[in-house]
Amino acid sequence: MPEGQPFGERNFVEELLAEAELDLAGRRGQAAVAEAVLDFKRHQIVVIEADLHRRRQRIAVIEADVRVLQRRQRSRQRMRTRRARRRRALRVARTCTRVALTAFGCFSFTVAAYLFIHGLPGSTEMFGAAASAWAAAIALPPVR
Repeated sequence: MPEGQPFGERNFVEELLAEAELDLAGRRGQAAVAEAVLDFKRHQIVVIEADLHRRRQRIAVIEADVRVLQRRQRSRQRMRTRRARRRRALRVARTCTRVALTAFGCFSFTVAAYLFIHGLPGSTEMFGAAASAWAAAIALPPVR
């Protein structure tokens, strides 16, 4: 046996070194694969974050549109309420005017009849006033 190799031709140190180098190369390969996977995952995260940002922007635009539409709807509702109040006020005013004209016509007719029966002057004018009041009450637009 040669003096440097007590176990014959086998050199365990070189075999151990070769095996360690192979193991190291395998681990480096695994590390490279893991690094590539990690880079891909990082890229996916960036893409997902960009998509999320776009979606949030779309949501913000939609929310702004909804706020504008709600504001318009409230404005329209207020306008409808104002119109309804105005219509109601006009209806009440017409009714009151019609009642007042009718009452004035009745009063004028009563006074005219009294004047006519007692032979006093002015009965013709009072009959005319009564007729005018009733004609005005009839001429008012109808209450809807």
